[in-house]
Amino acid sequence: MLRRNQIQAIAFCLIVLFPQIQKAQSSPGEFLKSSGTIPNDFLESWANKYEKSLSSSLSSGEDEDDLEDYWLSQHHQIDDLLQSGRYCFGDPMTNYLNEIADHLLRNEPELRAKIRIYTFRSPSVNAFTLADGIIAVHTGLLAHAKSEAELAFVLAHEISHYTRNHFYSSFKANREATENTWSNPSLSPLAQAENRIGRSKENEIEADQYGLDLYLKSDYALNAVDSVLTTLHRSYIPFGRKDVSTNPFCLKEGCFQIPQVFYREELSPISLSEDYADDRHSHPNIGSRRNAIHASLVQQEIREGLFYVVSEAKFHQIQEIARFEMIREKILNANYAEVLYDIYVLERDYPQSKFLAISKVKALYGLASFKAVDEISLVTPSSSKIEGPAQQVIHLIKQMNRSQLVSIALQASRSAEKLYPEDTYLKRYSSQLAKYLLVYCDESAEDFKVDGNSLPAFNQTESEFRSPRAYIRAQQSHYKDFYRYLIKEDVDKGWLATEMHKHEAFRDSIKAEKMMTVEAREERKEKQWERLEEFGSNLNVKNLVVLDPVIKVINIEEDDLDERLEGLEQERAYKESLPNWISEAGINAELLYTEHMNPSDLDSYNEFCQLEEWVYEARIYHQFGLMPVSIDIRERLPADTRYVCRIVGVVDKDDWDSYYFGLFDLKRGKIVYQRYETVGRNLSMGDLEKQTKTDLKIIAN
Repeated sequence: MLRRNQIQAIAFCLIVLFPQIQKAQSSPGEFLKSSGTIPNDFLESWANKYEKSLSSSLSSGEDEDDLEDYWLSQHHQIDDLLQSGRYCFGDPMTNYLNEIADHLLRNEPELRAKIRIYTFRSPSVNAFTLADGIIAVHTGLLAHAKSEAELAFVLAHEISHYTRNHFYSSFKANREATENTWSNPSLSPLAQAENRIGRSKENEIEADQYGLDLYLKSDYALNAVDSVLTTLHRSYIPFGRKDVSTNPFCLKEGCFQIPQVFYREELSPISLSEDYADDRHSHPNIGSRRNAIHASLVQQEIREGLFYVVSEAKFHQIQEIARFEMIREKILNANYAEVLYDIYVLERDYPQSKFLAISKVKALYGLASFKAVDEISLVTPSSSKIEGPAQQVIHLIKQMNRSQLVSIALQASRSAEKLYPEDTYLKRYSSQLAKYLLVYCDESAEDFKVDGNSLPAFNQTESEFRSPRAYIRAQQSHYKDFYRYLIKEDVDKGWLATEMHKHEAFRDSIKAEKMMTVEAREERKEKQWERLEEFGSNLNVKNLVVLDPVIKVINIEEDDLDERLEGLEQERAYKESLPNWISEAGINAELLYTEHMNPSDLDSYNEFCQLEEWVYEARIYHQFGLMPVSIDIRERLPADTRYVCRIVGVVDKDDWDSYYFGLFDLKRGKIVYQRYETVGRNLSMGDLEKQTKTDLKIIAN
């Protein structure tokens, strides 16, 4: 639910050998790594790529100024994606996709050399192409595809975007739309935005047509073209089907049953309509695409073809990896409610999977965290918008009050502790959830002392009530305290009372915070800053990992070439100076600058990707005073990696130039120091030096 753009608004803003699925199950949250040498796409600066692309396109006859603007904007955006830490190369999924492309383009070696295909860590069912020939296929597409042939048609479609140069035509059309949006007032704001940043529906239909031409030259089955459109159309539906007949929140059979009154009696059927309104979509509706393809095939002879050219066995292995990886990605993206149903489905085939059990704990912890601070709507869709059996899981979550949902999560985390005692980090979920019960649910350990092992059954009949609705409400009232029985053993042994006692000081500080006036808070903040400047943070940081610092240029007009190039030069100069400033502060630093890496620096690249993910998540949770879900990442990094630093400068045409410095403690699973400073117009190297040296001094003392 929390998409990347939403999170930025809130927060300021695999593997050398083909892995066995059992390995994926036995390592909770395992990060699928890239393998081999790092491709040049990830090492070369976007400025060098810009210069090469511009030079090679000057002979095209297009206006030179337009080409400058076009390639500048393209490579600026491409660089943001490549440095996101979400691309995989050399992993089994990427290797498999490239084998499919080898077959599609076996008679076009020059084009094949220009196309580079990578897996993109995203649970959505999608793929996209960049102007320089990079194609990214989302993990979600690999998890949902029905055959290798479906993947082949998607690749053919994306290759056609590149060969038809849809990017340049869209760039000019979108720029014109940006300048003249007043001339088309019928478009919704969302549609206007998509006009500016997305390819047109005509481009998509054309990519289908030329992709079909390429696909027909292959050995793949024609029937797969129809089936992949169905796959894309139903991409919002989970890849599996399993009626929710047992408690989907349990880690093992028979842990407890949610009272039936909380279940939804009727579920919304899955819609099969393909003729939906697409004015708010970047792609035409599936019905339009299917009709256009069928029209092109009228004169074509229907041939058998193959659903698997590379390997059917490999396809199924890849899909299993993708589905497990998609679980991890959904948790990272805070799709907690949806991922619980995916886990419930996968448990049918993997009932002993430790990975799935731990993932369920993480998803429940995430839901309970946002529920505790009254922000669960950010991470849970409306149950009315979900179709099929998955709707039941969303409905159950929506039915739970704060104490009920936190207790369900606590029961799961305590069960996981007992099942996997070697994973000591699980205790931290339980401790946090006990804190939520005390601080946000206003519960005490005494409240959980109950007689018996479960609530007695509701024994009245519907005829005793004035209406069916009154009957249901009476049952809900009767069963509302079911959660008090979930951790009875821990309550009886005194665990809950001991754990809550640890958090009483935090509860008292929250109460005191609520009583403070705005003026008192501001005064306290000023005094805290004065103490930090004078005495430091008491962190005494001596070793530090620095993620690639960035100077972002935003809200600048598309044709403001000088502003963007100036931002690039500023970023280069800052990166060159930063090591000296860090050394002067008495700190040893590992600099994870991707463009400074060598092709052989694979470990550094994988470390960079993992830390990018973790920092991204930690900043979200910090906004709400919560501990991130991914608290076990330090176990997967070099032993001396503890403190991670993220520095961002923003150049904004609206006079909001700003600077951000954040220090992340992997051992404690939280941000331990951060500062966001608005520095006014024209963020200078002087500003950056002053601000950064101040922060380095504070964290070093």
